[in-house]
Amino acid sequence: MSFRKLLPLILVFAGTAANAQVKSLYNYQDLSRFYYEKQKDSLKKAWVCPDAFKDRATQKEYRDLWERRTNAVVSALADNDYVHDKEVYGYIDDILRQLVDANKTLVPTKPLLLIDRSPSVNAYSTGGNVLAVNVGIISFATCREELALIIAHELSHNILRHVETSIYLRAQWLGSDEYKQSLKAVLDSKYDRYSRLTRVVQGYTFSRSRHDRYQESNADSLAVVLLKKSNIPFNARFFLRLDSSDMQLKQPLRHPLKDYFTAWRLSYEDGWAQRASPPAHMHSQTRPL
Repeated sequence: MSFRKLLPLILVFAGTAANAQVKSLYNYQDLSRFYYEKQKDSLKKAWVCPDAFKDRATQKEYRDLWERRTNAVVSALADNDYVHDKEVYGYIDDILRQLVDANKTLVPTKPLLLIDRSPSVNAYSTGGNVLAVNVGIISFATCREELALIIAHELSHNILRHVETSIYLRAQWLGSDEYKQSLKAVLDSKYDRYSRLTRVVQGYTFSRSRHDRYQESNADSLAVVLLKKSNIPFNARFFLRLDSSDMQLKQPLRHPLKDYFTAWRLSYEDGWAQRASPPAHMHSQTRPL
């Protein structure tokens, strides 16, 4: 057979070999709307809002917040915010399984693991025995032990029911007489409604931030316990590295902001980078309540 006749066959085999070496990141079956279809329905059935408040208005707030959390996760699954790459998922799931198997008293049922496609260096607990690990933090981690600390931390949030507690406390605040009276005072006032409403929100935000700090500390402490029982080495420097993961985002720009637009021939207006002045009435002295 002449070389001219063999050439088409050579090209076919060469193309096949090249395709075999280049593996796509994921197939459509690996996307969350396909892969987690059954789990999505299970979440809706499992996350039933409990009757925690006798007051109907407060219970309604509680149910609304609970369903908002549920709908957010279900919508994220439907929008393909999660992926299921076999190798990556298997690696993370193996760490999670080791933690669960060694802590059966605290974690009787293995949580549903989700791999979030977000590049953000983060992982999070949604409550309801579900936790998610971002692709960003998987690539940021330097070793298996560091990933184990991250997973143990989020697992601790689930064990301590931090998400459910936050939902409960927010519903309790929204249904409280103090909040209702403060909101009524804002609506009844003729002046400085914005300032008054800001103070109401700031009071709750400060209380919630303080509560969240306690939650993070408790999750850190329990994570170390989970790691120890799982015979996974722990290094305190992991905490420092993870806490400083967003420092690069806080660094000043190397060039003026305008240059990043004009380099790509994009329009830019100087007013975009200027802080807007507050309305004139905000400069006046705040009237007493």
